[in-house]
Amino acid sequence: MRLLKMMLFSILILSLVACGGADESSTSEGSSDSGSEEEKIVIRAANYKNEKEITSLALDKFAEEVERLSEGRVEIDPYHNAELGDEADSIERILAGSIEMGEVGSSGLSQFGMNATPINELPYLFDDFADFREILNNEEVRGLLSENLENNGMKLLAFRYHGASHIMSTSPLESIEDYKGRDFRAPEFDITIELLKSWGGSPNVIPYTEVYNALQTGVVEGYTATLTATLSERTYEVANNLNMTNHMYTPSYLVMNKDYFESFSSDVQEILLEAAKISEDYQIGLAEDQEEKDLQQLEAEGVNIVKYDDLTPFKEAIADKRQGLAEAMGPEAVELYETILKINE
Repeated sequence: MRLLKMMLFSILILSLVACGGADESSTSEGSSDSGSEEEKIVIRAANYKNEKEITSLALDKFAEEVERLSEGRVEIDPYHNAELGDEADSIERILAGSIEMGEVGSSGLSQFGMNATPINELPYLFDDFADFREILNNEEVRGLLSENLENNGMKLLAFRYHGASHIMSTSPLESIEDYKGRDFRAPEFDITIELLKSWGGSPNVIPYTEVYNALQTGVVEGYTATLTATLSERTYEVANNLNMTNHMYTPSYLVMNKDYFESFSSDVQEILLEAAKISEDYQIGLAEDQEEKDLQQLEAEGVNIVKYDDLTPFKEAIADKRQGLAEAMGPEAVELYETILKINE
C-alpha cells in the first residue's frame, strides 16, 4: 500500500511540474492565451559615417520616430563610425541578412549590382542644390531607383541629400592645370576615378576611414568631399585648401534588406516608411543651408578658399565621358540618365 501511495504522489508531482513548464513556455513565446505582450522588434542600422554628420543625425531621427510611431514596439539601434564595418561590408551584410539595414552611398551599392544609383553623381549633372533636390523628388526618377534596388535585394526607405562636393588639398589648386600629375584619394567608384583622370590627376582607391591618415602621410595630396564631411572628419587639419569645383551633388540612401522588410506586418511596414519620410525631410532641412554655414566655419578654422571665376574647363574635361560612364553601368543606368536629361531640358 505504501508503495502504491508513493507512486501516486510521484505521478502528481510530475504532472504539476509539466503543467508549470507549459505555462512558462507560453509566456516566453508571447502566446495570446497567456496574455503576454508582443515581443519587441530590434533592428540594427549600420552607418559608416561620423555620428555628427547630418546623415547620422537623420538616422538618429529615424530611430526616434520609429519608437514614437510604434509606441515602443519597434526599436532602431544605430551603429555609427563604421562600428559594423565600412560601407562595402555593411552592404554585403545587409544583403546577406546579418545586418537588417543601414545608411549607404551610391559607390558602395554599385559594387553589388545596383548600377542605376551612381548616375545621380555624374559630374555637373545638377545646377545647384535646389535642382538636385527637385530631380530626386521626381516620381519617375524615384521609381527607377527604387526598382533598381529592389531587384537586387534592397528596400529603399529614404534619400539623403548632401551639398556640393569640392576638392580638399594639401596645396592650393588655382586652375585645372594644377591638378595634373597630383595624387588624389578616390573611392572604388568609376565616376570619381574618371573625373580625377579627366582633370589630369592620379586617383588612388583608399577606404573612406583612411582618408585622414593618407593625407597626413602624403600618400595622397587631395580628395573630393562635401564641406560637411570635411568638418566632421576634420580633414582640413591635414588638407588646408578648399578648391570649390562644385562638381557633384551626392545622394545617399537609407536601405533595408528587402526580404526582412517584407516579413513585417503591413502596420510595421507603414511605421518604417513614415518614419523614413520624416527623417528625409528632417535631413533636407539640415542640408539646405548647410554649405554656407560650413564654409564660414572652415574659414574660421583658417582654411584657404580657392574660388574659380569660370568652371567651364572642369566641366568640358568630363562632359564627353558622361554618356560612356552611364552605358558602362548598364541599361538601368542609361534609362535613369536619359530621364534626368529630359527633366533638365
